[in-house]
Amino acid sequence: MKYSDLSPDQKNSIQVYLNLLRPAAIQFASSAHRASLLGASFDNQVAPVLGLLDAGEEIPNTTNLAGAEGLLKEDVEELSGDVQDIGDAFSSPAKQAIYLKACGLNALFGD
Repeated sequence: MKYSDLSPDQKNSIQVYLNLLRPAAIQFASSAHRASLLGASFDNQVAPVLGLLDAGEEIPNTTNLAGAEGLLKEDVEELSGDVQDIGDAFSSPAKQAIYLKACGLNALFGD
């Protein structure tokens, strides 16, 4: 069946969903791109310094995030691994092409 053969209600159900999906995809693509950059930063700048710390060493919280606490060296490594996994999985050229198709350049530059 072709899209043009769908009933107006069927077309509307797809379009309503896409009107919600595309903006969400912009946010996700931006987050995945940021995750990829954070992964590179971790590998190149942070991991060598974390390697100097003893196991179980706490890194104090210096953010203004309400309720945030200090993190153990191992917490930072685990969180960074999760972020790197997201960046690796969703920032590939093939994935970027899909996001560009769905969202236009907003997929790369939207925030």
